[in-house]
Amino acid sequence: MSALLLVSIPPLAGRLCGVGLIGMMMAFGAGAVTLLVPGALPARVRASGTAVSHALNVAVFGATAQFIVTGLIKRTGDPLSAAWYVAPACVVSFCAVMLFKERRLET
Repeated sequence: MSALLLVSIPPLAGRLCGVGLIGMMMAFGAGAVTLLVPGALPARVRASGTAVSHALNVAVFGATAQFIVTGLIKRTGDPLSAAWYVAPACVVSFCAVMLFKERRLET
């Protein structure tokens, strides 16, 4: 949550450092997702499965995140409500990765 605190302080340098830190953390996860999603699907449906899962993810979570976070901030008055929205999602993602079964060798 320290990166979100950096983004919320007024000086531009703190905001840039916070955004950079968040961007670095997202980059670490992006590589893993790029490898895990296709690896979870059998070869015959790998391309379409990856495309559909990505499109669904963007449509559902990308489209609703701004409204949910804005509502949380209005309801709680806490500008760090976004962190409390993302934290449970990270826990669910971690559990999903722990239960991951690789299927890249299946045809």
